[in-house]
This record gives sequence, C-alpha cells and structure tokens, in this order.
Amino acid sequence: MDNIIEEDHPFMLKTWQEMTTLKKQQSFELRFNKKWYHRDKDEWKNIHVLIKAFPRLNEDGSLKCLMGSFTDISLFKQAEDDALERAHLSEQLAERTKEALESELKFLKMAELAPCGTGHPLKLLSRICFLILTRNVSHKPEW
Repeated sequence: MDNIIEEDHPFMLKTWQEMTTLKKQQSFELRFNKKWYHRDKDEWKNIHVLIKAFPRLNEDGSLKCLMGSFTDISLFKQAEDDALERAHLSEQLAERTKEALESELKFLKMAELAPCGTGHPLKLLSRICFLILTRNVSHKPEW
C-alpha cells in the first residue's frame, strides 16, 4: 500500500476485499507514488496502472492466490487529459467567437439605422466592417 497514492487507498482496500472474499475477477486503475517526467509540460506526474486480477482457487473452492497483470497507462491518461484540455479551450474559443460575431452584428444593425447623409462615420465604418467580415474585397461599396 505504500506505493499507492493515499487517495486510492480506500478504493484499493474495497477492491482487495471483493477479490479475496467474493473471489471476483477485477479490472481497475490505480495511481502509484512513483512519478514520471512529462517533457512537454515540464512536470512530474503520478504513474497510472491498469490492473487485471483474478483469483485462483483450491479444489475445495478456497482462495489459493491472486493472479494478475499491471499495465502502465500513464501516457494514455496524459493523452486523455490533453484531449479534455483542448476540448475545453475549443469551447472557450467558440464562445468568444460567437460573442464577437454577435457584437459585430449588433454594431452593423446600429450602423444601418444611422442617418444616411453623405459619409456618416458610423455608416462608413459599418461598410468597412462588412467588407472585412465577408472578405469580399472585389465588391465596391456604395458610399
């Protein structure tokens, strides 16, 4: 238990009890105290392992031993964390883009309501914004 991080101790004890008393096969993840260095993020991370364990029984049905395997899944966990972080950043970017477009549309609507005199500043600015937003540089504005 010394090699398992403290937060995972209750889970490990419960799982151990299920394997030994109920003689159930288990597949679960744990985090070890041992660290690995993530070069891209310049930080140390706990090692994550996937454990598959199953009981071997004596002829009378009593527990003989537990057999199992450990697979280091630290890189998979990091990739999962990175993907979640990228998804969160994408959501933030989409929200900010939406807010910026809504703001531009409000501005353009206000500009359309501006007096249509000869070269009203708001009217001229709205035409410039329209050209930038539509990227239609070949279109000659009617000002």
